[in-house]
Amino acid sequence: MQNRYKQDWYRRICLMLLAVTATQSIAFNTRASGLSIVISESDLDLAFPALSGLKPLSMLADGDEFAFLAFDQSGFNDAVIRGSIDNPPGQVVVQDAVTLSPDTGDAFTAILSQQFHQGRLSFFGLSRSTPDSPPDFGIFYQDTPGGPILSVTQNYAGNRPNAEYAASFDYYAWSRFTTGPELYQLQTGGVPALLIDQSTPVPGSPGEFFEGNINVGIGGQSGATTAFIGGYTGVEGIYHALKNQSPRLIANTNMIAPNETTGRFDALQSPVIDGQTTVFVAKVFGESDESLFAEIDGELIEVADVSIMNTFGFGNSLDIGAPIFLNPAIAVSNKTIVFRASGIGIVGLYQYHPATGVSEIVRNGDIVDGLTLTDFDITPDSIADGRLIFNATYGDPLAPDIGIFSATLVASLPADLDGDGDVDDADFGLAFAAFTGPGNGPSSNPLADLDNDGDVDDADFGLAFAAFTGPGQAANVPEPGALVVMGVVGAAGLRRRR
Repeated sequence: MQNRYKQDWYRRICLMLLAVTATQSIAFNTRASGLSIVISESDLDLAFPALSGLKPLSMLADGDEFAFLAFDQSGFNDAVIRGSIDNPPGQVVVQDAVTLSPDTGDAFTAILSQQFHQGRLSFFGLSRSTPDSPPDFGIFYQDTPGGPILSVTQNYAGNRPNAEYAASFDYYAWSRFTTGPELYQLQTGGVPALLIDQSTPVPGSPGEFFEGNINVGIGGQSGATTAFIGGYTGVEGIYHALKNQSPRLIANTNMIAPNETTGRFDALQSPVIDGQTTVFVAKVFGESDESLFAEIDGELIEVADVSIMNTFGFGNSLDIGAPIFLNPAIAVSNKTIVFRASGIGIVGLYQYHPATGVSEIVRNGDIVDGLTLTDFDITPDSIADGRLIFNATYGDPLAPDIGIFSATLVASLPADLDGDGDVDDADFGLAFAAFTGPGNGPSSNPLADLDNDGDVDDADFGLAFAAFTGPGQAANVPEPGALVVMGVVGAAGLRRRR
């Protein structure tokens, strides 16, 4: 019966699209829903009794899976742990702990960062044969929980990373610093390609990259685009690099920042990239507060500054993206950006999308599952399938516990289920797959529950049809009168046959 009901609704889709009439853009409530704790320190103690006192940090999300670094009370990490969110949400199965280096057979003494894409968990680690021996650096990955730990850089001892690293599934980028900066990229099964070194000309300048280290973040639709921060004498910039191509300038300290008449970029920080969106924190020269900027589809914009964040009570003091741990506290998924912001007496996580602007997800003082949250942390990979996985502290302010929490991000555009900035056939396909019928939730895709009543049914399809734009068009919703017209058409002409 449910399949027949779905088929009937598919016929409704074709007809109801004809009823979309005059539209106007409106704002939607974009504060996250479904806030809940996923795993606590006590959960880790039960799962890993030999590693007591673990604290979870540096969260990654990949669909229903997550991964994090676990630190003991001394402040050194002991394991990378991956888990999954079961049904019902909140029940966690810890699946694996990564402990040994396949390069040396020695235990990892430090795991500095990790990435999680399409089920592949990769990380940058070092090991030592003895406490006094020099460290052995490498990049490693695991494709399945409990599967083997494989080395990316095992055969390339001469140019292994000794600074920053990032990955996007089977593409890896890392930086070295010898006599000058070097930036490499490797695709699984290939050989390292040198993208940048001290002889590479800086776009739009007479200099070469030679000042300081290169910090890398990697992304792009193919995984082949590397975003990095680098510079030459007196100038620092954010750039894109592709194999066998010259670097492309995103922003540098010679450029005037968006929404400024004379103010130039200053104090640029490491970029975060996903698809056609590159995000970074910077100051405007002469100002003390930080702002968040992004290049989205080739356009450089200002995402958040003091005046924007004053809406949420930040006053005249603002830090953006400052992490508790190593990564910038910024997450990007397509055009959706989540960032940590802090001011005097306030800290929280905030969401941005070009169609809706900035909205609040969670802030200090919010109570989730009986816990009063005090601070937050995310990583570039904290968003997956409309869900945000993040760290939060709670409890004693002088010795807080750290937990892993989950929030469902409300779609930045109504019914834009694939997050590509429009509402088209692809989104209807996802909505159709998520259909449950009235009262039969929860759905396999919570983003399709547009009216937030726990199921995906006729009412949600009505909202989806109202938001239809076609490929590549900004989403709109109809005026109330248009919804009434659609409701009449649906009731009079599209009744379900029995």
